[in-house]
Amino acid sequence: MTLDKKLNDAFEKMMKYRQSIGYATATYRSSVPPFINFCVKNHPLSARITQEMVDEWLAYYPYTVNSKAAFISLLREYTKYLNFLGYDDYIPDDNYVVKRIAFNPYLFTDDELFRLFKTIDSYIGKTCGKRYQPEVVLPVYSRLLYCCGLHPQEPPAIRTEDVDLVTGDVYIRQSKRHKDRHIIMSDDMRALCQKYDYVAGKRQWFFQKWDGTPYETSWYNQVWRNLISKSGISWKGTPRPYDLRHAFASRNIIRWINSGKDVMELLPYLSAYMGHSELTSTLYYIHLLPESLRKSKAVDWDLLSQVYGKGGCRKMRIKAKDPRLVSLMGEFMRIYLPCVRNRNGDTIASYRYSINLFVTYLESEQKVTVLTMQSSDFGQKNIAEFLYESGARINEVLSLKLLDVKATSNGEADVHFYGKGKKHRITPLSREIWNQFEDYCEKYHPDKTSEDLLFYSFRNGRRNKMSSDNVSRILAGCEEEVRKSNPDLVHLHSHLFRRTRAMHLYQAGVPLPTISEWLGHSNIETTRFYAKVTEEMKREALHKLGDSDSSIFKDDVVFKYANDEDTIKRLCGLK
Repeated sequence: MTLDKKLNDAFEKMMKYRQSIGYATATYRSSVPPFINFCVKNHPLSARITQEMVDEWLAYYPYTVNSKAAFISLLREYTKYLNFLGYDDYIPDDNYVVKRIAFNPYLFTDDELFRLFKTIDSYIGKTCGKRYQPEVVLPVYSRLLYCCGLHPQEPPAIRTEDVDLVTGDVYIRQSKRHKDRHIIMSDDMRALCQKYDYVAGKRQWFFQKWDGTPYETSWYNQVWRNLISKSGISWKGTPRPYDLRHAFASRNIIRWINSGKDVMELLPYLSAYMGHSELTSTLYYIHLLPESLRKSKAVDWDLLSQVYGKGGCRKMRIKAKDPRLVSLMGEFMRIYLPCVRNRNGDTIASYRYSINLFVTYLESEQKVTVLTMQSSDFGQKNIAEFLYESGARINEVLSLKLLDVKATSNGEADVHFYGKGKKHRITPLSREIWNQFEDYCEKYHPDKTSEDLLFYSFRNGRRNKMSSDNVSRILAGCEEEVRKSNPDLVHLHSHLFRRTRAMHLYQAGVPLPTISEWLGHSNIETTRFYAKVTEEMKREALHKLGDSDSSIFKDDVVFKYANDEDTIKRLCGLK
């Protein structure tokens, strides 16, 4: 198979897979194929992607810092997929990590906004003399961006059926992260849209060109440069159409502060209106406020600094003081949200913020102490106990289904594994682990469908096989907790539990053939690697030897050849 066919076929398979689980492919299709073509052209005889190819491409293509970081991230996922298919292509390692540079938004002054919209209203673009001229579209398009805080790519996707000119409701389809939402226009904005709709006439798209297609984002970006120049706004701050969205958010917050309203209480409404998936994305706009307003009492700065932190690092402690409750909340934040629900850091910070508000509400408004909020939990961290108890490989545990764990008549259980080469083996579970397993199923498998994966994570609202990376994050959380009381703890990884189980079985006197069967080894020599003799075992053997009736170290034992000088010389090689 040629390099061209291999790389392109694998890429198309990856794109089909991403589409099948609800992920977008546009960014991959614009970034990875040029690299593939470069590799095929310059290294046609190669059978795989090498580190040299990656280095040559990065030196050849004029990436910015952020675009380079984005490409490396995409390439890493693509090469991981190639390795998943059984190839041995090079996966960019940590040496290729590029720290992204945060873009600083441009903050318009009142005068600059006034001049900008004055220029927009007087703009005359290049037209072909037909209907839907840009000068008719531009004032409404720009005001919709600013007055409704839209993403720059959202206005072109609005259909006429999406805008209710009576109620002011606008339906935003498939925006960022493929999410839909409804927004409500102000009365002034709705009146302007009514006038525009009357002039534009019957059409499919709310902002439609003369050829029946919607105006593109690229068109507005080109016009924007001309508008900024004619408005006399300095390009030093590199203002973008997106900065109208920033202006919408920050000016709403300023208006609330000037009106004496509780900003922290109103932020969730602003977050939902703007389509943010995390509250911390909305909190970001508070940091854009003028210095004179940032000291306002309407903003809880202590709470905000806990949530947002310095330099974009989200940090926050749970207010609850009950140790059991704090432990459960910590498990919820560190394990359940990131590993089971696949939530990112921003979302987790939002959960922390909401929980703190709830705890405060219970204590201050309802006079309910958090000491009464007791509950028992059996979290996904019990996968560590399962790894040790079974001594199984990580991929074997993650592939288990509910039907693979079966109760026995004595109140214990057996686990049916299908390991390397699809070999079937049965491993016993203790009564304690079986009881924990039942608790786990009651919480995470209430429907108890036998074909369900035992350990799973959510992706796009659906259960998927948990990845080994998720298990690593679970173990990292456990390791962090244990190190507080035991700083010398070794690094926890999934295979450590399998190795430890083998060692403990060997120390307990279990024969090597039994351990080999327990671990699923096809060759007993592999088991010998795990079953290493410890110093304690050597010392115990020494004591047994010393206690033996035939020990040569006993005072009453006489050496057989003690008086036979010729035999002694032959044994020592002297004769």
